[in-house]
Amino acid sequence: MKKSLILSVVHKMPFAAVKPFLVSLRQTGFTGDVVFFVSNASLGMSEDLRRHGVRVIPFGLWTIRMRRPVVMFWPLWRRLLAGKRSFEWKRDLARRVYNLFFQRFVLLHDFLAAEGAAYGRVMITDCRDVIFQRDPLDLPLDIGLWCFLEAGSQRIGSCPFNRRMIQDCFGPGILSDLGQERVSCAGVTLGDSASVLAYLRAFVERSFSVQRMQMISGSDQGLHNFLVYRGHLPGLRLLTSDDGVVATLGAVPRAEIRLNAAGEVVTSDDRVIPTLHQYDRHHDLRDKLWKELRE
Repeated sequence: MKKSLILSVVHKMPFAAVKPFLVSLRQTGFTGDVVFFVSNASLGMSEDLRRHGVRVIPFGLWTIRMRRPVVMFWPLWRRLLAGKRSFEWKRDLARRVYNLFFQRFVLLHDFLAAEGAAYGRVMITDCRDVIFQRDPLDLPLDIGLWCFLEAGSQRIGSCPFNRRMIQDCFGPGILSDLGQERVSCAGVTLGDSASVLAYLRAFVERSFSVQRMQMISGSDQGLHNFLVYRGHLPGLRLLTSDDGVVATLGAVPRAEIRLNAAGEVVTSDDRVIPTLHQYDRHHDLRDKLWKELRE
């Protein structure tokens, strides 16, 4: 059986920000590979990551207070990307001019295109606000592509942040088509290697023509939701927290988050959810989960 893989991107983060991710992952017994693309990190940060079993791939990203000044010229870059040059040429330009949130998809695409054949299950994920309760990829091998929905109250058109993100990418007219759809979070996506690569390729290709790119904004989630609902992604399944794979907790009222006797977050039928995203928005839950971490 092929190995599992977890991919993430880190820019200007201290090791303490990703330590809960890595320590909790090890405690689950996960035996696959973990690869972090790392930018603007201290030597000590890279050493700490490697000591926790992470393959570190450095990349360059010049920012000022997390802002990417070169993005100010997005109208020019967009015109160049709209030309008839090859995907590879456009991809190389994107790596030079994209903000962090969009560039991470280019980095992950290129890695899977080069090395994805060695892997079965793949997770692409945030790391600062993700923690694990069970092996996150102890799942059926041929799972296709799985994306994850936020709280049921979160609709693209009624959430100010998601409304702005999708309008950045496609303009205000998109809301008449997608405004009523439930928000899918771009922070965690998983599937078999081929399906995740197809998703990343679709994202990168569509990113060349987004209407606006902010110097810092995470408008990548607007493009993600377009692909989820109109991208015809093969093998796509949209899962809620109660499906028991990933729980996206940021917009979930604390009173609705169920815990078992051991203090683990569970579904309505008491199954432990392997991956928790945005758990740190609930400080008492964060503190409870951190207490269970063993260095």
